[in-house]
Amino acid sequence: MRRLVPLEPADAPGRSKELLNDILDRRGSVGDMVATMAHSPALLEGYLNFSRAMKRVKLPRALSEKVSLAVQEWIGCGTCMQAHVEAGRAAGLSEADIALARQGTSTDAREAALIAVAVR
Repeated sequence: MRRLVPLEPADAPGRSKELLNDILDRRGSVGDMVATMAHSPALLEGYLNFSRAMKRVKLPRALSEKVSLAVQEWIGCGTCMQAHVEAGRAAGLSEADIALARQGTSTDAREAALIAVAVR
């Protein structure tokens, strides 16, 4: 049983409403995890800033998506998972790569180690 429920943008406080509306405008939907974070504008903004920073790291995009897929499998947000499956495909991941990442591993030993750390 959830103690906090996802918020609709109209019900979100101040800055969270702006952030959720921006996501809706760009992506068309907001996942439950992000919508639940909207209870705290500071938490939501911090998470979104962290997500943007992760997109600018030196990790290859395909590897970054493998990590995201593994973490989303653990979190269990279907909306976010679908977004990362699509992003993984766009980054060149095969269906086998996506399946392995969702299991928390990779055919490359170094990638598998990094993914394991991320889900731990």
